[in-house]
Amino acid sequence: MFERALSRNVNNSNLIRRAGLYSLFIGRIDTAVRILRHAAAIDPLCYQCLLDLSRAYMNAGKFDAAAQTRERYVAIASGGKYQLGTMKLLNGNAAEALAVYEEFGKNEDGLNANAKAQRMAGLAMAHHDLGETGKANAALTELLSAEGQKMWLLTQVNAWMGRKDAAFGWLQLLAEQKLPEARRGVFDPGDRKLYDDPRWDAWRESIGMSAERLDAIEFNPDLPE
Repeated sequence: MFERALSRNVNNSNLIRRAGLYSLFIGRIDTAVRILRHAAAIDPLCYQCLLDLSRAYMNAGKFDAAAQTRERYVAIASGGKYQLGTMKLLNGNAAEALAVYEEFGKNEDGLNANAKAQRMAGLAMAHHDLGETGKANAALTELLSAEGQKMWLLTQVNAWMGRKDAAFGWLQLLAEQKLPEARRGVFDPGDRKLYDDPRWDAWRESIGMSAERLDAIEFNPDLPE
């Protein structure tokens, strides 16, 4: 469907963006980057294109490009700061990530429950990487008692801090209660510390996202370079 539509609408940024998200979802990360770069190039005012492109860069391991693109998004739209901090963490810049999360919380009274949970998750991971165990544990404890959507956040924080059993426990709960969200997060490198655990591949299989299943999907869009 997307291949045929793209061949006829190479200047429709919204259609191209959706094709990029589909490519990202099925694990064709390099293709997703190429598609989303095209979407952002033909429509410089498409801030959603920047958001999705930054995520594609992150999933591709291009953390500098991811952070730079996410910073462009943050400058013109709302939200997106949690993953900006995560991109800096993934690139080994824990101090910069901490600054993002601290800035994120300066107007804490104005944050909704989900944003507050994201801030706590980010602080836990940043303090962990900086060797500040007490602060990391305190942020994790606060996240556990926080309101908002937090199952994926708890998966990611526990994985980041090396608490694999807890991370897989939250992953299973996420799959049972929010399967679409679980599937969307399969290629998020924030969980990369779980990849070498045999439970990771088993979990992917249980939610219909095994490498074999995704590799069998035919998707070869033809876009201008």
